[in-house]
Amino acid sequence: MAFMDQVRKTWMGTKNMGDNAALSGEISERERQIEQLYAQLGRQYYSAHRGEPEPELASAVQQIDGALAELQERKRLLQEKRGLTNCPNCGREVPSANAFCNFCGFRLPQRKQTICRVCGSPLVEGALFCTVCGERVPQQTQPTETARPQPQVSCPRCSTVRKDGARFCPTCGYDYENGATDTD
Repeated sequence: MAFMDQVRKTWMGTKNMGDNAALSGEISERERQIEQLYAQLGRQYYSAHRGEPEPELASAVQQIDGALAELQERKRLLQEKRGLTNCPNCGREVPSANAFCNFCGFRLPQRKQTICRVCGSPLVEGALFCTVCGERVPQQTQPTETARPQPQVSCPRCSTVRKDGARFCPTCGYDYENGATDTD
């Protein structure tokens, strides 16, 4: 009989452990939901009052402003190291070397580019070594002009900018070589 009592006690203990774990999980989930609501409330307050916060919250707003500015600068540096930029027209991320945005066709501002004196590859601003050939970058590098972009050539029928090497207009089907569309 003692054996059966021991089995019953073990089973009851296991059942209680399962109940306890379920209850602990519910508590953790509710705490997570409350933290999310606090964060949402804080974001809403910041958006609504960042220009004129209540005096007791002014320090927190200033800290958030500083952290956001630092985050933006770090994102800009990472983009620069990756050779990317944001299109000023549509805001999408595109390669810095592009003359035009891949997504909206906007002409991108061109910056002067420093190039490696050994292999001619573009150098990341502030780099000490070329990422292609490994040559040490002299401290007093002179920026060189980037190649001037070719003038835009547009479709004579619909004015869509012609992509390099394209034979047909992607918008209206105009044949650049023969001067007609496939429907003519």
